[in-house]
Amino acid sequence: YLKWGKPPKKVGRINKRASIDMSYMSGPTPEQIAALRQLDPAPEPEEQRKSEHSMKSDPLPDDPKGRLNWAATQARLHEQFQKKHPNGFGCEPMVLPSIKLDSVFVLPVPHLSEYYKDVAISNKMGLNQEAELQNEYNKLLGAEDVVVKDIIRKPNSDSITTAFLRAGPRRTLHFEPARVRAAIVTCGGLCPGLNNIIQGVTRTLIDLYGAEKVLGVKGGYQGFTDPAMAPYELSMLSVRGLQHRGGTMIGSGRGSFDLDKTIAWLKQHKINQLYIVGGDGTHRAGTKVADEARRLKLDIAVIGIPKTIDNDIDLL
Repeated sequence: YLKWGKPPKKVGRINKRASIDMSYMSGPTPEQIAALRQLDPAPEPEEQRKSEHSMKSDPLPDDPKGRLNWAATQARLHEQFQKKHPNGFGCEPMVLPSIKLDSVFVLPVPHLSEYYKDVAISNKMGLNQEAELQNEYNKLLGAEDVVVKDIIRKPNSDSITTAFLRAGPRRTLHFEPARVRAAIVTCGGLCPGLNNIIQGVTRTLIDLYGAEKVLGVKGGYQGFTDPAMAPYELSMLSVRGLQHRGGTMIGSGRGSFDLDKTIAWLKQHKINQLYIVGGDGTHRAGTKVADEARRLKLDIAVIGIPKTIDNDIDLL
């Protein structure tokens, strides 16, 4: 695995380091073993050792046997890397043995199937069309598809971390698509992309799944509490070209959250999917809605879509 020419004339700490040759994947040859045995394992003075071998991420053992094991391990890791990235990246990557991730604990997401039976329909694009016009998703997600929380890693980082369940299409559906009645609400300050979200959710529900109705709640959470603010009925026509317009077509607002009135509004309009677009405060309120729906055993899915202009997506 190591790239060898002639045995080095001057054995020093740097000379003992071998450059990576990803074209060799079968382990050291007898000639390479012989070359390794010619290396002097005697350590250098402490100061020279610190200055020349300060990279903890690429440790090379002092003894020949340890270096052979190191070479074999590097070969195995790079073989795995080549299988995953056969085209490479135009450079020779370096393994960081000090960066480890041993255990990942996923934060649980409650599922409506705990108290409501799934319809268990196979999930495909275009379920409102004839079977021959329906398309399979190229990626269906499951219980072990996650996003690791601590994506920034250091040599002293804990090897145990938490993760969030990834959003995306599942193999089967909980709701009968033709009986889906959804509502979308945008809360908090304005930021780019709100109309894109409204358009995307509406088109997906209607065009891909044939949902019965999609409502836009006016003015944020106030739209649930003020009887004078009747919701918009969203359609493919009403969201056409919406991505080119700024702001949010259904309006936004801060505060005015009332849990009891929100639940009553959802019951009144027979909503079973609620899409909440907002920041950390909006999602704290949304969590209360989800918890109350679970407590009352309502068949309502609450979906949080994070948006912010404060660069604090990690708080969500």
